[in-house]
Amino acid sequence: MISCYAIFIEIILNKDVDSNVKKTVLIALKACLLILFATTSAIGQDNTIKACFTEWFPYSYTKDGQPFGFSIDIYTKAVRKSAMEISYEMKPWARCEFEFLSGKFDAIVDGDDSIPNSLNVRQRAIPWVITLWVQEDSSVQEFSGYSQFDNQDIGYVRGYTYPSEFLGYVGFKNKYTDTYDLQGLKMLQGGRYGAFIRGIVNSTHLVKK
Repeated sequence: MISCYAIFIEIILNKDVDSNVKKTVLIALKACLLILFATTSAIGQDNTIKACFTEWFPYSYTKDGQPFGFSIDIYTKAVRKSAMEISYEMKPWARCEFEFLSGKFDAIVDGDDSIPNSLNVRQRAIPWVITLWVQEDSSVQEFSGYSQFDNQDIGYVRGYTYPSEFLGYVGFKNKYTDTYDLQGLKMLQGGRYGAFIRGIVNSTHLVKK
């Protein structure tokens, strides 16, 4: 679900995208959600779907103890269109995935193609838009290849899908995994990383903070 959803957010934020395209993507997402819920028997006796999510601002996070975010809004609206309700509980990603697979939760917000019954297993994935973040005064102002970061420490958030070229590149000094986006951006800000690779939407929101 990550790659499929990230593109939807990019479309929503881009004022130049045709409104019919936005509507088509939302309808497709709703259909995908309904297929997922139906095939995993997610509808409980009380007609409520139990879902878990991890903190991934601005897609899913908590505010004053309540779930918020782009993903939360879309999942909630899609489920209610089907005359059902959905409840959310925030968990670390690994625990969220484990408890979803063990049956404690009916749905997992923004899953990926490594999870059985995930949408990316059933349909072709849409590319996820990611970028390499650097300091403003970095000598790298335009990306031409990973070799620009040879012998530098690079950070990325664990649990998500990344290009095989990035994961397999051996020129970096070290590749470090972070738990959350904000953690990685703070490491970059403090000079611990030469670059931080992450999704363009959520990182853009966090950088503004």
